[in-house]
Amino acid sequence: MHCPGAVPDRTPYDSGTPIRDRMEFDFPRAAGLLVLVIAVGLASLVGSGMMVLETTLMMVAPSMIAFGAVAFFLGVKHGEYRSTHG
Repeated sequence: MHCPGAVPDRTPYDSGTPIRDRMEFDFPRAAGLLVLVIAVGLASLVGSGMMVLETTLMMVAPSMIAFGAVAFFLGVKHGEYRSTHG
């Protein structure tokens, strides 16, 4: 019987690998992806020349890092909650 809101073990477009076996992220991999996204965002801002380099590095970079850290922490906690209460 299917429970509403439950994550299915398989999707109809799969080769048969369960979803929970394909979504394994450890802390270093997840943190590395976060750093990569921030680095790409900063590189694109610096490369576009929209702002002075000092402004980008002193004001934009810290706010991107702080927001990324808060969102990452909340996402991890939400994932922990979903895995234990779902």
